[in-house]
Amino acid sequence: MDPDTGLEPRGKASLDHVLASEARAVWDGLKPGDVFALYQHQTGRAGRPLIEPKREQLAEALGVTGGDVRLARGDRIAQDVAFFYVPRGA
Repeated sequence: MDPDTGLEPRGKASLDHVLASEARAVWDGLKPGDVFALYQHQTGRAGRPLIEPKREQLAEALGVTGGDVRLARGDRIAQDVAFFYVPRGA
């Protein structure tokens, strides 16, 4: 999923974001072997951590554990962007 900024901020969703319910609907439609991927951009967090809070929020939305949500980053290219991905098991 490639929204403008990523998963909705808690309580502040807009059309720039993927709603937790939308993420879950896509996840529920995946087949075993598919991979769910979400682009996440850091905005307006005033230096607060991005990765772990969003990893936990996405895990909660998908109904998986935080350890199932994996991370891909390219810090040498862009430190404010992350890709979360979750392989769909059997």
